[in-house]
Amino acid sequence: MVQQINCIIKNYPPPPPRARTHIALFFFAVVSLLLILCSCSSVKAGLYLSLIDDLDGETILKKEPEVKEYLYSVLINPEYYSIKAYERTGVSYQIKRTNLLVHSFYVITENENVYHTLSFYGTSMGFSSEGAWMLDGDSDRDSYTRYIEGSNTWDVREIKIENGIAVYETARNIIDKI
Repeated sequence: MVQQINCIIKNYPPPPPRARTHIALFFFAVVSLLLILCSCSSVKAGLYLSLIDDLDGETILKKEPEVKEYLYSVLINPEYYSIKAYERTGVSYQIKRTNLLVHSFYVITENENVYHTLSFYGTSMGFSSEGAWMLDGDSDRDSYTRYIEGSNTWDVREIKIENGIAVYETARNIIDKI
């Protein structure tokens, strides 16, 4: 049996150089895709965070107590705040919003002039979320600022909620999750 296979292999001509290049490129693409989609969570988290914000995962985790402190201040007088939810593309140069990378965030407005963005930055992509809450992420603020100025390069859109978002309950829920 082995002799028959060796005979077939020896008699089969090698592929032309151009076909070998295409095969190598295809193999490289498949391996790269597998590494991105199936590798350990730290590689996926690094890719995600590099696209979503300028800060790394450790810095975001260290800043999470600041989020909790801010939300406690919101709980003191929730009637002075409003919360809206938005969704945007993961990167500003994405031509059309697709399900490939979409990011959601809250905008907490105080006195109609001061606002903060709040979002959950995942550090593990899977069926359950692992990560940290972040206040005023670079890309969140940039995308929202451009949105309200009329230059919607991040394809930001408001997520409409019929009766609005309950400020106290939302802040309390996020604090409980931290």
